[in-house]
Amino acid sequence: MINNDYNLCMSKRKKTKKKVVKKSLTKTWEDGNNPIGLNLNSPMSYEKYLKHGLETLSKHFSIRTYKLAPKDEYPQFIRGKDLRVQIYWKKESKYEFLIEQTFYYQSNRNKEDRKYMRQFANIHLKSAHDAWLKAKALHEKNEKKTKKVTKTGKVTKKWEDANSATQENMESRLKKEANK
Repeated sequence: MINNDYNLCMSKRKKTKKKVVKKSLTKTWEDGNNPIGLNLNSPMSYEKYLKHGLETLSKHFSIRTYKLAPKDEYPQFIRGKDLRVQIYWKKESKYEFLIEQTFYYQSNRNKEDRKYMRQFANIHLKSAHDAWLKAKALHEKNEKKTKKVTKTGKVTKKWEDANSATQENMESRLKKEANK
């Protein structure tokens, strides 16, 4: 009797399905895709799309737009029709380009217009993304330092890895310990 109740209970129990892990494809900049995960179907303007993309990469990116440009550097600039856009990293200008005001501020409700705009915006986002990846790799490479673990489990830096101020502190501590 007990065995039958057990079997009946087990047969009514929900069976769990095995989770299937999907292999994620790495997105690239080709074919209008963007690996930073921006919504390609939103009607954002060029300005908003570019700002959102740069903010997604890093909080240190910012955009500044100017209605004027020096004539000697930009002879093709038309006052009142064009904009000069600068991309900044922290407070340093890293990239600059010219664009038409209507193209920059207009929201893109048509699919064709949106695709066209995203294609040009992705050019600038791709260059910023590539520069950001290189800087990130260089930063991580500089962060890695060899450390020596002692028998007590304490981590100590090697003498060559320490900067000059740290070396001076170490020397002064060694002298104090030697005097004791």
